[in-house]
Amino acid sequence: MELAHLELANLEDTRLEGASLRRAHLEGADLRFAFFDGASNLNYACMSNEKLGYASVGDTNWGSVNLSMIDWGQIQMLGDEQRAKSAKADDLQILLLRPCPRLVQPRST
Repeated sequence: MELAHLELANLEDTRLEGASLRRAHLEGADLRFAFFDGASNLNYACMSNEKLGYASVGDTNWGSVNLSMIDWGQIQMLGDEQRAKSAKADDLQILLLRPCPRLVQPRST
């Protein structure tokens, strides 16, 4: 997917192990809970711009993907931070009080 245009894409919970997102446009994309590994390629991926906003990466499993090739200097904040700053106090309270759907229930033996 080199040069892929994934602006504003919902990639939440996506398995991206081995994916080549080299030079991909991920501005405003939701990468929360996505999975990467050492074979994934994010070299020169664009993660933000003023028009589309910033990629959300909270709880992303980066595996051993090389994050040093992303131009972090272009990113003023992450989408998660942008979302938190723009949320109303009531919205934040709802987020804090809702149960976490990611918890794994213990197996019964």
